[in-house]
Amino acid sequence: MFVYTVTKKKAVRAGLLAVAIVTGIAVGTAAVFNALKSSAAERKVPIYSVERTDKKIAVTFDCAWGNSNTDELLSILDKEGVPATFFVTGEFASKYPEDVVKMAAGKHEIGNHSNIHPHVVGMNINELIADTKEAERKITIAANEKPIYYRTPYGEYDDNVLTTVEGMGYKIIQWSADSVDWKESDPEKITKRIKDTVTEGGILLFHNDLPVTVTALPGIIADLKAKGYEFAPLSEVLYADNYKIDSTGKQIKVSPTVNSIEAAEVNATISGIPVTGADGSVITNAPTTGTLDIDGKDVENGADDEVGNDLTDPDAPLPSGNTISATSTTDPVLNNGGTLSPELQNGGSNTTLAPTTTEPIVSQEKG
Repeated sequence: MFVYTVTKKKAVRAGLLAVAIVTGIAVGTAAVFNALKSSAAERKVPIYSVERTDKKIAVTFDCAWGNSNTDELLSILDKEGVPATFFVTGEFASKYPEDVVKMAAGKHEIGNHSNIHPHVVGMNINELIADTKEAERKITIAANEKPIYYRTPYGEYDDNVLTTVEGMGYKIIQWSADSVDWKESDPEKITKRIKDTVTEGGILLFHNDLPVTVTALPGIIADLKAKGYEFAPLSEVLYADNYKIDSTGKQIKVSPTVNSIEAAEVNATISGIPVTGADGSVITNAPTTGTLDIDGKDVENGADDEVGNDLTDPDAPLPSGNTISATSTTDPVLNNGGTLSPELQNGGSNTTLAPTTTEPIVSQEKG
């Protein structure tokens, strides 16, 4: 009979090996979990709606196939004073250029809905770019204006589609209230669906070339007006900058931010109120020499102050009595949660800090 003797030394080695294996499994599991979590957090989403305090909403139409009722739709919108955004394909623009001309002449916005209405998810990126550019070219010729909004065919998208098309300068627009008019023949059901789902900052989706849409649209417009909604083009509903998009696709306005004020880069007295520098130090009265970093611009780097003095020398004191202005925002946000008036006075000032909620500009992500 074979007998295996376990010595104390062997037992310790076995124990260490077991710990290593368990630790390795745990670390590997954590790595997979973190990778999945990171992937989910980095998923991008287009704009579905806008967080607004007023009751502005946007009406949009997808135009990809026929044009049987373009004149009727435009007549209804004109009569009701409702601006709309028409997302047209390149094929539609080249086949019915006179319709696009009428849309643009009616002060409606024209968006890009691809060239041939393909399934863009999984599409070769170069083919996606070519399709988008061709639609852009055709729409620009017909509307005499380059589109800035893009709606994916069939509402399909993934990170590659969003990253590619956004990289071409487009805002990608979905919808928050879907009429589903393309498969619904009852105008009352379409009306109810819109009424039940519309909200402030909502984006409504309809399609052209459908009799049911022409029948339902006047009643929908009248009902929403009666409820206080204001119809506006996408450009007046969306925020052009300083926004984030939450995981539901809601575009939310945020305060613009500027770089932190660092202890080594300050040449201003801010009312004697302590300001925490980026390095953790507390600034009460700034030194008389050094540089000031506002909005990412160091005044020492060949810059001039507002009266034309050369501030290239970082060791030279700033001329007394002059100011360094924060250029890109009216009310810059400091890293300590306070706000600073547009000018930092050199040599002492009476600028005050007021509490505020700071929120940096965030890229489009889905959690």
